[in-house]
Amino acid sequence: MKTEVLKWTKGNQERIVRSVVRLLDNGGLAAIPTETVYGLACRAEPAAIRRLDKIKARAEGKRYSLHIAGPDDISRYVPSLGPRAKALVRKGLPGPITLVCELSGQDLEDQKKKLGQEVFSVLYENGTIGIRCPDNDAASRILSETVWPIVAPSANPSGQEPATTVQKVLDYFNGQIELVVDGGEEACRHQQNSTVVKISAVGIDVLREGVLSKEEIGRLSTVRIAFVCTGNTCRSPMAQAFAAKYVADKISCKVDEIEVLGYIIESFGISAYDGCPASREAVTVLRNKGLSLDDHRSRLLTRQDIRQADLIFVMAQHHRDAILAMDKHAGKRVFLLDSTGDVSDPIGLGTEEYRACAERIERAVEDRMKEIL
Repeated sequence: MKTEVLKWTKGNQERIVRSVVRLLDNGGLAAIPTETVYGLACRAEPAAIRRLDKIKARAEGKRYSLHIAGPDDISRYVPSLGPRAKALVRKGLPGPITLVCELSGQDLEDQKKKLGQEVFSVLYENGTIGIRCPDNDAASRILSETVWPIVAPSANPSGQEPATTVQKVLDYFNGQIELVVDGGEEACRHQQNSTVVKISAVGIDVLREGVLSKEEIGRLSTVRIAFVCTGNTCRSPMAQAFAAKYVADKISCKVDEIEVLGYIIESFGISAYDGCPASREAVTVLRNKGLSLDDHRSRLLTRQDIRQADLIFVMAQHHRDAILAMDKHAGKRVFLLDSTGDVSDPIGLGTEEYRACAERIERAVEDRMKEIL
């Protein structure tokens, strides 16, 4: 067999995609570039996997990570992700991260029925699946067109350094694989392996540091939840306080420890003056519930705040409209806090109106937090 080298250039990308996709879907092997190292791509089915095991000199039965074209494809293989995992996917993918996702028993059964035993058996092991979403145009284009799921472990025999150049791929596998896609200068820009992150019901754990450090994974997987009203002196601060207490109780820590454990709860106003304290009535109502707004200072919502937030809950529809006017791409992350309708502004009213408003916000926050955690 002669290993063909296809140079990824502007004029022949479509032809290369068609050639590689046809090869992979028919059970062949191809080395494709990613942003980390070259990967040996093959169809996720037993015969192709056995061939891959043989040329990598790897023991049979070990699983390889599924490679996907884009973050949205994860839901086809992992039906349920927790809030920190969703934050990591949104902020870190495509990128040099391999996710090892733990599935529930029911989700595993559903996946087996959906994908079939043959594909399921080569992708899932011990209740987990490894998933990689490369940040490389050639890899993404190829993966988006294949009919079958594709795995693509690093292009190296077991125990050897991963190939980061076409020549190194050929040194290892010339004559053993059908083709190599030469990704040019965009290929393997990181020159090292992806970071491997275990995602389970109890949290996130870095199994192997690679391009990204443990600290960087922690930052990317931090969940930022924002509550927004008009002046950020009553409704949204109350919602923030209720949410912080709910999260602390849920993950068994103190309120001032939730950020260390991966949750940032904030509040803003679309017309706020920075630095104003919470309204006297809001302070009084929450103090009676054992919560404090003494240190709260109002903050004007910015476009950067919108982009950083994983979820934004607003008190009224006009707040959502204002946010979307600032960032039209935020629509999938902005929701009414109370799904039944607007939470009216109690500003200028008495303590009883504030108390009723706080009760409604507390119930709505609890409902929303149950959906998230």
